[in-house]
Amino acid sequence: MCHRFWFCLCLWCLVGVFADSDAVKSVSVMQGDSVTLETGLTEIKKGDRMYWTFGLSKTRIAVINYDGRFATFDVLDGRFRDRLKADLQTGSLTITNTRTTDSGLYKVVSREITYRFHLTVSGVFDAVESVSVMEGHSVSLQTNTEIQRDELVIWTFGHSKTLIAEIIKWDKDGLFARYDVLDGKFRDRLKADHQTGSLTITNTRTTDSGLYQVTINTKKPTTYRFSVTVSDSVCGCGSTEAVI
Repeated sequence: MCHRFWFCLCLWCLVGVFADSDAVKSVSVMQGDSVTLETGLTEIKKGDRMYWTFGLSKTRIAVINYDGRFATFDVLDGRFRDRLKADLQTGSLTITNTRTTDSGLYKVVSREITYRFHLTVSGVFDAVESVSVMEGHSVSLQTNTEIQRDELVIWTFGHSKTLIAEIIKWDKDGLFARYDVLDGKFRDRLKADHQTGSLTITNTRTTDSGLYQVTINTKKPTTYRFSVTVSDSVCGCGSTEAVI
């Protein structure tokens, strides 16, 4: 009975992890514009406090108190210095004069809520590289670069820029996070190169066809885009989703 209880508890925890990942809200903005990450609250409850963090390392960037006190943290080499504003009633956070280095995962936590946002700040893009593969085979989307310590690599899919993977290089092995989104579309099929940030999709399907984008947040952020066409092994036809 005890073993069954712990098995059920672990299974519940795993389900919670996937549900939490599914809750990531994608937000896009053009470089230089302002963007607001909305909590959806009407007011912060008395006695509550909201913490905003950035990135997989969950670096704290701001705190908002129920009584209207707002503080920002001068972290990440001053990345957000003088560019964060808060709605003191709802706890929503606004980033002004956005930069491509602001792209990444944001999280807000209080006693009432926990929300995640994936922000993509679009700048000037390189040309779209076309990649073709037969259904069932693997395909690698190459960055042709080498990521350095503490650099963040963000992979998105589709014109909606749905976050599918992030890589941060803390050491030689790095940290690779996959997001269980789009009804589990890429579940257990994404692999990363921790040295270059390149992404491999295994056991490809025609529904994998579409636009992939990777942003490498360095001192000079770089963005690459790939138009992937996965052709049916029978008719050799690719999904119409690949048309851009």
